[in-house]
Amino acid sequence: MLADHNLLKSGILEGDFLRTPEALVTIWTYDRLDSTLDEARRLYKAGKLACWDSILAAEQSAGRGQNGRSWVSERGNLFSAVRLPVTAPFCLPCAPLALSLVYCETLIGLGFDCRLKWPNDLVVRSARGFGKCSGTLLERKGELLVAGTGINIASAPSAEQMRQSAVLAAVSLREANPQAAASLTPRILWELIMERLTALDLEAFVHSWHERASQHLLWQGERVRLDDGRILHEGTLRGLGPQGELILGQGGSTIRLVSGTLLPPVPEAAPKTP
Repeated sequence: MLADHNLLKSGILEGDFLRTPEALVTIWTYDRLDSTLDEARRLYKAGKLACWDSILAAEQSAGRGQNGRSWVSERGNLFSAVRLPVTAPFCLPCAPLALSLVYCETLIGLGFDCRLKWPNDLVVRSARGFGKCSGTLLERKGELLVAGTGINIASAPSAEQMRQSAVLAAVSLREANPQAAASLTPRILWELIMERLTALDLEAFVHSWHERASQHLLWQGERVRLDDGRILHEGTLRGLGPQGELILGQGGSTIRLVSGTLLPPVPEAAPKTP
């Protein structure tokens, strides 16, 4: 049963409840915040953020992504933070990818052609091809483990707003599948995600998530490159290991990589003319 909800034009709506089949959780809803991650810390210090409680904002003025990069936060998109239990897989380096799997499976269930781009991005297929629609950042301080997530529902950053080294363009769910996104609001999507997230059997999930994620991996089975900052590796993308490492096939052997930038499939060489 989903809770009734409203969004104030300014300020905060006192935390309302979402009753999922497995839990009763609080969703703190705001019109505008500096950052959902920062608000999570404030609520935790005030004793108002239990595990699985979350924050949802219509707009952020200082949203952030990986490596301190700013996150473009336009209205109509989803900006959230959720407190996670400090347990595997969420306390491990693979946490962003394991969490993104939950988001990916939610979007697939809604009709989107969604994939996981290693190490932690979500991409969806539009008429332009696959584009990035979401990113997740985890922050931990002591017993507070929080995942901040942005999902482009109504709009996506322009090419000028993306970092120059971005591998894929940004895309919104509305562009990717207008019919599936027609009635999708940030609140509706977040409730669906939270229902799936709180229903996880974590003891089973920690052992199975990487196999499930491999089924939705972008460029699975294709010949790709990975730049780890020192070496440009090349091989066939075979899947993920239990710690979230990327497995590349090279001839009769495999290598496992834990960090780097995954680059698009290698174009096939044109046949030589006689």
